[in-house]
Amino acid sequence: MLPARHLTDESRNMVTLGMGIVATMGAIAVGLMIQGAQISFSAQRSDLIDMSAKIVFLDKLLADYGPGAEGARETLRDSLERTINQFWPKDGSGGAKIDPPVSKSETLYYQILSLKPDNDARHAIRDEALSLTYDLALARDSIVMGQSRSIPGVFLIVLGIILFWFVSIFFSFGLYAPMNGTVVATLIISALAVTLALFMIMELNRPFDGLLRMPSAPLVEALDHIGK
Repeated sequence: MLPARHLTDESRNMVTLGMGIVATMGAIAVGLMIQGAQISFSAQRSDLIDMSAKIVFLDKLLADYGPGAEGARETLRDSLERTINQFWPKDGSGGAKIDPPVSKSETLYYQILSLKPDNDARHAIRDEALSLTYDLALARDSIVMGQSRSIPGVFLIVLGIILFWFVSIFFSFGLYAPMNGTVVATLIISALAVTLALFMIMELNRPFDGLLRMPSAPLVEALDHIGK
């Protein structure tokens, strides 16, 4: 549909050069965004595994404490079950929230603090259990605060700019490509590849929601070990 003067070899070379620069910038930007999202996702998973290991170790400490710690172990198990149900609800809705305040007698920390050790070994176990309980509460709240589903506005602006770059690239393809089935199929496949890359970026930024949800296996395995 363009006039002949727009379809000369000089015009073609200029479009190719300009779109080559845009394609390079787009590839770098998408690569960096995927890397950043993947690092964030991996960090969340690492924190989850670390929290699971601490839960198992805390249960072992309470078991070593012996009589008197049964209530704390039961509270630990109940808290872990509640955490799993909040992060991975059965109805598929994601997004856990900070637990509302409860009476201190119901908290694991207070139950461990209320223990009355009668020797140095039990006293050391109680102190270590209190430290682990504090770390676990902090880790859980950190994960909750870090899994906010609201995407920052700047992130969406950058994503929009990248999308505009790819639209420009596909527009340049259509300037000189003939209209036939092979060309159309190639454009569709290429567009799907770009779309999947942008989709992956969005999903990795929501580790506890969406299709690429963080697996619950570490906490579930920890739950299986508690009380044994």
